[in-house]
Amino acid sequence: MKRVLVFTTVLLYSGPVLALTFMGPPTSDFIPGQFGLGFEYSNTTENADLDTYLARLVFGVADGVEMSFRAGAYEVYGTDDDFVWGLGPRATFARSETVDWGVLFDFTVFHWDRVIIFPTYYGSAVAVGDADIYIYRLALGPEIKTGALSFYGGPVLLHATGDVDDETELGGYAGLSWHIDSSTSLTAEYQIYDDFKLFAVGLMHRFGETRPTSRPSEDTPWPRDVQRKARQRATPIGPKMKLLTDDAGEPVKDDKGNFIFVPVEE
Repeated sequence: MKRVLVFTTVLLYSGPVLALTFMGPPTSDFIPGQFGLGFEYSNTTENADLDTYLARLVFGVADGVEMSFRAGAYEVYGTDDDFVWGLGPRATFARSETVDWGVLFDFTVFHWDRVIIFPTYYGSAVAVGDADIYIYRLALGPEIKTGALSFYGGPVLLHATGDVDDETELGGYAGLSWHIDSSTSLTAEYQIYDDFKLFAVGLMHRFGETRPTSRPSEDTPWPRDVQRKARQRATPIGPKMKLLTDDAGEPVKDDKGNFIFVPVEE
């Protein structure tokens, strides 16, 4: 006669192995009223073969500050998908033409709820899994911009709790972003911790007005550029000219939008 052994247990992995999700750059270029939609995939084979699929919704709450919401599924060892969701802000706190600095915080919940039948020495066993694992991450670092590509990385602090033993790890991350256009970017990322390593990719598309750059376009040159070009065009026989400004120091334009120059009083 075939024996069936039935028992109930919580199926968990040791260590924060479920903290395997895409982060992205620590900086943000979102502005108020702008939002974005994205897709993320991550994979690790360290301690567990885990794949995570997430959709991300991002809202700009201030210039260089965003809030994101994520939801999706993950699978471990080729089993059926389980639910995962998360949220968190990120912000740029220093900005320049080539390097931005930022910080991000995210909170992720992995939920496990299933019934698995597997063989044992005495027959078949039924394992009922029901668990929630909570992951907190804090990361900061620079994003180095070189045309259509940007590089980012830095340290990341991770804490896992819930239906696992509490564990805290200090790791690192690095990534490369390809800005396909002003609204769409594709990112590849690598994370490393004591217990596991992660490779992930993310695709993000933004909707709405983009954040203005720190420098006006070439069609609207800065006053100092106009002054430099005016000095280059000046001839020894003509009077010295200067840019006309108002009481606040702003350049004055005529009805056609041209800057006004006046002779320098000697």
